[in-house]
Amino acid sequence: MTWITYLLHDLGVFLKSVPTLYCDNLSVLYMTVNPVMHARIKYVEMDYHFVREKVAKGQLLTQFVRSKDQLDDIHTKALTKKLRYNIEQGIDRPWIIAGDFNAVLYPKDRLHGAPVSSAETQASTKCLHDLHLNELPWKGDYYTWSNKQMGTDRIYSRIDRIFGNSDWMMHWGHVVTQYEVPYISDHSPMLIKIEDNQWTVKPPFRFFNIWADHSKFMEKVTEIWHKQLVPGKMANIWAKLKALQKILKTLNKEEFQNISTRINEARLELIQTQKQINQQCTDELLCKERQALMNIEK
Repeated sequence: MTWITYLLHDLGVFLKSVPTLYCDNLSVLYMTVNPVMHARIKYVEMDYHFVREKVAKGQLLTQFVRSKDQLDDIHTKALTKKLRYNIEQGIDRPWIIAGDFNAVLYPKDRLHGAPVSSAETQASTKCLHDLHLNELPWKGDYYTWSNKQMGTDRIYSRIDRIFGNSDWMMHWGHVVTQYEVPYISDHSPMLIKIEDNQWTVKPPFRFFNIWADHSKFMEKVTEIWHKQLVPGKMANIWAKLKALQKILKTLNKEEFQNISTRINEARLELIQTQKQINQQCTDELLCKERQALMNIEK
């Protein structure tokens, strides 16, 4: 929402009112105005502080919305009876659904924290049964999410899954979900491989945060941003970004020749640490993981 606001501002479109963020979780809404930090909250700490700061500055409003009216809940709440019926009757071909469902299915799906109750699993289990969905075969660590807290505050859950309908399981039942290490996220990425493809596309441009710390960075960006390269506001923004790519690539080559190597080394260290955590979690490894994440963010 913040990015869209900045983009509209660059296009000369100014909002007449403060943007409103709708949420169906009253506890989370209370936290946006309550300075008390809850260590066991599921949501990412950075996001929590970011929203609180926006609300405190009057740049964002939060408002409660009922779950049945929350359009973004298809991945986080059980589907309504009418929606389930429309999906079941409207799709007559193989299909899968994947993502963070924010719901557990079995008592063992949460390690530490509050025990899983039968009430937590009933709605999701009934939804899967009504839609005739089955979980795809999988490989990797069982738990797919953690709150990345230290010591006894660390909680693990299995809330990320891929399901397929009966037609999918008949035609593509051999396809396996591969859970990788979470890397910088609190969720483990899920990969499914349908066929081998040769990567022939040119690698996309990537922005490295370390560039912003260079003494010439703002000077170069400002120089390009104050130019009128082509007619039209949106076309001009696109042209500026393309022009900045060339300048930043040159800056990277001249000043940060070994940055890719350092990043790859930091990533490899993080991946190896997270694999060790999956085998045996210790406070020493958790501290090592946190330090590796900080190194990558630099």
